[in-house]
Amino acid sequence: MIRLRKIILMVFVACFLSIFLSGHVLAQTVFLESEGRVVVEAETFSSHTPSDTHEWFLVSSGGLFLNPRGSGYIQVLPDNGGDSPPLQPPFVDYVVRFDTVGVYRLYVRWAANVDQSDTFYASVVELNDGPGGTIADWYRYVRISNAPDFAVAPTWFGSGGFERTDSPLTNGETSVVWTILEPGDYTIRFDMREDGAAIDAFVFQLSSLPAPTGDGPPSSPTVEELTITTTSIPAVKLGDSFSQEFEVVSGVPPYSWFITDGTLPSGVDLSPDGILSGTPPEAGEFTFTVRVEDSNGDFAEKEFTLKVLVTLPPPDIRINKVGTAAVPGRVLDYFIVVENVGDVSAINVEVLELLDPSIFTLVAVDPPAVADVSDLSTISIVLWVIPSLSPGEVKILSYKATLDSSVPIGAQIIGGPVCSGFQVVSAWHECVKNSLSLLADCGLALECAYFCSGFCTTAVGCVPCVASCAALYSLCWFDAHPFVQNCWNAMNLNCAAATDTTIAPIDPNEKVVVANKYIQPDQTLVYPIHFENIGQVEALDVFIRDVLGPNLDESTLEILTPGGDSYDAVTRLLKWDLIGRNLQPGETGNVMLSIKPMPGLPSGTEIKNSAEIQFEIFDTLVTPEVVNIIDTTPPVSTMNVLPAKSLSPVALSWTATDAIGEIDTTSVFVSTDGGPFTPILTKTKDTSTSFTGVVGKTYGFICIATDTAGNTEVQDPTAETVTLVTKPDPPGDGGSGNGCFIDTAAFGSTMAPE
Repeated sequence: MIRLRKIILMVFVACFLSIFLSGHVLAQTVFLESEGRVVVEAETFSSHTPSDTHEWFLVSSGGLFLNPRGSGYIQVLPDNGGDSPPLQPPFVDYVVRFDTVGVYRLYVRWAANVDQSDTFYASVVELNDGPGGTIADWYRYVRISNAPDFAVAPTWFGSGGFERTDSPLTNGETSVVWTILEPGDYTIRFDMREDGAAIDAFVFQLSSLPAPTGDGPPSSPTVEELTITTTSIPAVKLGDSFSQEFEVVSGVPPYSWFITDGTLPSGVDLSPDGILSGTPPEAGEFTFTVRVEDSNGDFAEKEFTLKVLVTLPPPDIRINKVGTAAVPGRVLDYFIVVENVGDVSAINVEVLELLDPSIFTLVAVDPPAVADVSDLSTISIVLWVIPSLSPGEVKILSYKATLDSSVPIGAQIIGGPVCSGFQVVSAWHECVKNSLSLLADCGLALECAYFCSGFCTTAVGCVPCVASCAALYSLCWFDAHPFVQNCWNAMNLNCAAATDTTIAPIDPNEKVVVANKYIQPDQTLVYPIHFENIGQVEALDVFIRDVLGPNLDESTLEILTPGGDSYDAVTRLLKWDLIGRNLQPGETGNVMLSIKPMPGLPSGTEIKNSAEIQFEIFDTLVTPEVVNIIDTTPPVSTMNVLPAKSLSPVALSWTATDAIGEIDTTSVFVSTDGGPFTPILTKTKDTSTSFTGVVGKTYGFICIATDTAGNTEVQDPTAETVTLVTKPDPPGDGGSGNGCFIDTAAFGSTMAPE
């Protein structure tokens, strides 16, 4: 909740502070030494690590300290008299790439408020030789003449007291120097001695060069780590030509690509500009390592597998959905993750979401759907078309909808279902026509819906036409919705829903995960972090903190909401600092990230995550923890035993259990007189049904369960229970019947394809 600002100083700090604004997450910034010198603005860091009580903040121009040479400076806060030992957090790091070796001296442009109370340490991490060493592990910077102004002389400090393990602290000033013996990357680190110190820039140069003066020399160029961003290669068909371009970020072009390990099929080559192409004449899986080098000689490598198949399987699309807390009267956020978990690219994937018009009003969609919000709201759907989805690629879709304030507390609501696939719009249109045909006095609405059939061969054409019908016959459309939903559910499409129970107003700030509780080891987890201002005044700034747990693979981290974000690989702390967000009362917002589990986690491993949200400088709010569990353990199901003889219809029932996860659906199959198995029910959530048999026929039954993580039971094609369908016993027969005995132990069959 946002509270009234208490004192002017707090408001001032909140307006000007932002903790390390960075648009790059895993591509670390590297500063380039040239001709024996590197010049760095303090606000352009490589990484940083806070302590439990203090942190280096970035302060924009206009803060307390005057005359910064760039867009801002960094200051260790809060300035409340705290101190810290050397080589301990909070510290901030700058990675410098040296080509020139020699003795280097560090000059720092900095300022302080109080004599000798706002101080810091400097060190070079790779040159810290620890106890017993002879290199200065750190230097202490202290100003004798202080003022909150970077232009006050002396402007650049190149001397300080130092520590080394073979002598006590030197209280007098000495040159701050280290010797770079070999070219490479070195980390310059500043850590707090006493809080309040502010750093504007630094120069690290050969000691033989003249000391910087005034504003100093211009900043040095930077690069970021070279990274291959291509995640996988789509499977290709035997004998078909293909072309796949690898993608890379950072580094200095031009790039050169080549294979360093493994083999490619004959007829396939990787060009120097990163295009894998050819016509494979042999089937199989070919694993190889790709290497890219930039013009500076930096390189990155990644392993890929190219699958060459005789026939290509259909795309395999996984869809998940989650919503924020269902509070009547509020705008709810729903997040949908569509992921290609197959081996081939999917083209024109349709994603259609049903909305219940009796309780939901569509407010906004992101990214834009195939039609505007007004048309979508009229027909109570949201519809996207994803033009292309490569193997391993993930698309994030979301929408906002107001939950009607008349919905009672404790009611169960269903957001969705949302379904993905191909020709989904056509299936939905068929449901519309079928549903309208069931309603009296809706003949004109039905005729209008049939008129749209010619337009509903495409998603883009269907929505405006059907929306015009719904606008003309709104009452029929409203009454038809329950029938449309029943029809839609019976379509057995690839769907997901977000079911929730309405609750009374609570702290609306929360973190959710767009995935089932039980997941596959390779599943992409999308975490939306939701915040809302339920106070009476605006919130100028929003700060979000998320520490990634040890079971999450940071190499797969993607920031889906860029702007104000930074990531520290040492502490695994991900941040968003939304400065000037100006969140109005009643307004909501979200940030999102995606990440995969660490490889090799065993079934049953828990993955936990939560986040912290802070509005301006007020109390931090901790979101509820979300938990996912790795599940590679298939479920087990069995048919309940039938008598040797049964009357038709035969009452069937079954049970299913899962040692790790949760049962999702069960499919039931029947074999007649030992023939192939054919499905009776497919992917049902029921645990019983009836089967109509023919007198004199013997039927064997088997069931196969699937859990919510997608694991499917592996069953031998042998009946689990068998029965002979007989006539009812004649009156007075005593129940002996006239059927013959069936040896159920010997009953077996081959299962036909589903």
